[in-house]
Amino acid sequence: MTSIVVPDDFPPYLSGTPAEAKLRSLGDVVIHNREAPRDADDLVRRCADAEVVINIYGRYRFPEPVLARLKRLKLISRTGTGVEGVDLDACRRLGVAVANLRGNDADEIAEHAIALMLCALRRIPEMDRSMRAGEWSNERIRGARGLVLGIVGMGAIGSRTAALGRALGMQVLAWSFGPDEGRAARAGAVAVELDDLLRRADVVSLHLRVSDATRAMIDARRFGLMKRDAVLVNTARGALVDRDALLQALRERRIAAAGMDVFHAEPPAADDPLLGLPNVVMTPHNGSNIDEVVARGLMTAVVNVENFLKGRPTNLVVDPRSK
Repeated sequence: MTSIVVPDDFPPYLSGTPAEAKLRSLGDVVIHNREAPRDADDLVRRCADAEVVINIYGRYRFPEPVLARLKRLKLISRTGTGVEGVDLDACRRLGVAVANLRGNDADEIAEHAIALMLCALRRIPEMDRSMRAGEWSNERIRGARGLVLGIVGMGAIGSRTAALGRALGMQVLAWSFGPDEGRAARAGAVAVELDDLLRRADVVSLHLRVSDATRAMIDARRFGLMKRDAVLVNTARGALVDRDALLQALRERRIAAAGMDVFHAEPPAADDPLLGLPNVVMTPHNGSNIDEVVARGLMTAVVNVENFLKGRPTNLVVDPRSK
């Protein structure tokens, strides 16, 4: 039977679900749900005999030194969209396929981006804290109608965020990392260059994957292009933004606020300066932590394994057969 290992189901995410039952019908399954992998060596020990690995938590990484020690590995199936923790080039060289989820949580993440935007514009967390302290503020807030929403990355999530922004009466600008191919127009947005978007947008919402080309792309220079009353929303990955530049922009009010569901370190350290900034709205990377979305995503990750074993792989990010 196919050896299938889940090395990182702690805290339990897959265990006890219908997806686990289906997974156990596909092979000899070992799920590690008592404790997290301690380090790379522990991760290798858990996966040593695996032909298939289901990677639950993206923070557990598979760089080339780890992959090279997993001699039987044929497939890594992620239960999320992000694959930046897996060395894709090494997988191609070593003949390891990588599958992930496509659009499983697009609607939910887009909704969360808009929620963070509205909280920042309307200063809802700040007003909540003020009232609990016995204050009755008459500070001004901002509405979304008539503002310019800039979408950076026009995949499924970015396109849905654009549609929600338009429903609120916003003008939407869009920039795609690759060729636009009409995506902006289909979402009712206007395609522009990135720097132009940053200059014109009242709200900038990030919806890109992390790669060498996108890492820290929102840097000090690009913060300098943004309006001083602009809001940055990031529900994609913390690494898209230069951390020092972000802190400086928020501290010095070079931008008005940020709404963040993702961070450079997750969870942030207790002394992370972001936690002390009043103009940041934060959620713990849980924008799609909704029962039906979680269940659908787990089952899709298992179906990706099933289809791979049947010779009809789905949702491949890396397909060694295409070399």
